[in-house]
Amino acid sequence: FEWRKANDCWVRYVVDEVLADPSATVKSLSVEWMTYAFTGCSGAVSASVTGSMNWGALPDLGGTSLTVPVVHGIYQIVPAGWAGATMATGLQASPGTSYENPVGTTDITKARKLPYWRDPTLPDGWVFGSVSSGGLADPAYGYCATYLAEPRRSIVYGGIRRFPGVTVCGYHAGGRLYPRDASWHAGASVSETRTIAGRPARVIYSLPGTGHRDFFPVTVWVYDAATESEYKLIGEDDDLSGSNVEAVIAIARSLFGGTQ
Repeated sequence: FEWRKANDCWVRYVVDEVLADPSATVKSLSVEWMTYAFTGCSGAVSASVTGSMNWGALPDLGGTSLTVPVVHGIYQIVPAGWAGATMATGLQASPGTSYENPVGTTDITKARKLPYWRDPTLPDGWVFGSVSSGGLADPAYGYCATYLAEPRRSIVYGGIRRFPGVTVCGYHAGGRLYPRDASWHAGASVSETRTIAGRPARVIYSLPGTGHRDFFPVTVWVYDAATESEYKLIGEDDDLSGSNVEAVIAIARSLFGGTQ
C-alpha cells in the first residue's frame, strides 16, 4: 500500500504479516518500506498528519511519466534531465574479492561453487555456456554466466551453432542509490521500478511504438537484501530484447524459486 502526502512526498510499503487478533476491529500489520519519493518531504512527520492510503496493485514507476526522483530499494530513478535534489549515493563493503581466485570455465559443477550462484529456469533447448569470475570485466565479487539459445547464429557450442540467450550475473551489491535516468532515446527506451519475487528491482527496455528498437537488450536488476546481493540479467536473444521485458523478468523470478 502507499501512504501519500503529496505527489513528491509518499512511501510505498509491503505488508509482511497481518498480526492475528480475532477480537480486534483494527488490524495490526507488519510492514516494510519498498519505494518512496522524498523531494517534497521535510521535517518531522506529525502523528496527526493528513494523507491518503492507496491499497492493492500500484503502477510501476519510471519512463517519461516520472516527474520526481524515486528510491526503490537500493535503486534511484530520476526524470530525464533532472537537476534537482537526489539521495546521496553509498557503497557497502564487499565480503571478499573474486580477483584473488579468478575462474573461467564451461563446467557447470565448478560454476555452482561461485559466490551468489543461482540456477535460472530457461526455455527448452537452452544450455549453459560459460561462467567467468575475477576478470577485469567481471563483478568485484561474484560471477557472470552466459546461457545459449536454440541454434540460430554464429556461436559454435558442442558442434552446434547457437546464439547467446541471456547473461546472468550475481554479485555483492556494493553500490547504493546511483541516480539513473528514467527515459532516453526521446522516450523510446525507459527505466522502471518492478517488484520481482518480493524484491525491489529495476528494468530497462524499449517501448513499443514510434522509436521502438527491436534489438535493444532488456536488462533487469534484482536486489536481495537477505544476502546483500544483486542479480543482473541481460536479454540477448530476439525473444528477450526490445519490449520483451516480461520474458526476462520470468527468468529473473526463477532465480529465487518462483514463477509468480
